[in-house]
Amino acid sequence: PASSSSAIASRTNVSDTSPKWLIACSTAIPERTTTGGPIFPAEERAGSGRWTVVGGRRYRAFGLELDSELVLPGLSAGDPARPSVSVRVVTREELDRDWSGKAGTPLWATRIDGLPVAILRGCRGDHRIRFGSAAFQLSADGRTLSCDAADLDAPTWQRFLLDTVLWCTSLLAGFEQLHASSVLIDGRVAAILARSGGGKTSIAAELVRRGYPLFSDDVVALGSTAGRPLAHAGPRLMNLPEDGLDPSVLGRPLARIGGEAWIEVRRGIVEPAPLS
Repeated sequence: PASSSSAIASRTNVSDTSPKWLIACSTAIPERTTTGGPIFPAEERAGSGRWTVVGGRRYRAFGLELDSELVLPGLSAGDPARPSVSVRVVTREELDRDWSGKAGTPLWATRIDGLPVAILRGCRGDHRIRFGSAAFQLSADGRTLSCDAADLDAPTWQRFLLDTVLWCTSLLAGFEQLHASSVLIDGRVAAILARSGGGKTSIAAELVRRGYPLFSDDVVALGSTAGRPLAHAGPRLMNLPEDGLDPSVLGRPLARIGGEAWIEVRRGIVEPAPLS
């Protein structure tokens, strides 16, 4: 929809135009006592550090149900009974064959991890997301997300898929996106808003260290139920500065990318929750 495309174009201003649900972290927030193991056990993997095309994996993130060919870290199990977005691996030839052709200028252009990023709208309502030499394509009906990458196991490609590509897919499905990191406190989502580099993840990481489950890092998807906003959890993944908190305290390190530790957090939330 046109409104979603406009929202993508103004993505970097989300935090400036949504100054709500702001939480300040201080010593007033106590350590949370927890028992037992992680809320969600680590996903079974076919190989150490490698992504494998296996088919039939159901996941949930940013309000989306995903039926994935890839074993994806940091995602909780989805509901097989609900309509889903099919995540598949294709060749560049297949991607180009299904692409309807660019309609106008890019909706959004920037650089992430030092690589150029562009989001394009196709002539028939499909969308293509370019990231360096990789490309992703969402069908016009929003039901198929096709992924092409020169190196399937490159961590930058993996992180971009689980972050930018999935929240863009959620946005185009009708969810609003709040530029924030968030945790669950007393059954409600506490969202930390700031510009990029403003400390959102650092505050969320400290709260997770104190025992509060991660809800989402960097982007929170918002829907509406009975006229009230409802937040939808993102992947249990965080990007921590290498000179900050020891990543192993929070979870399992996956890779080091551009001075950051990309980690899979042990504790997270699956179900939607109201905002604080």
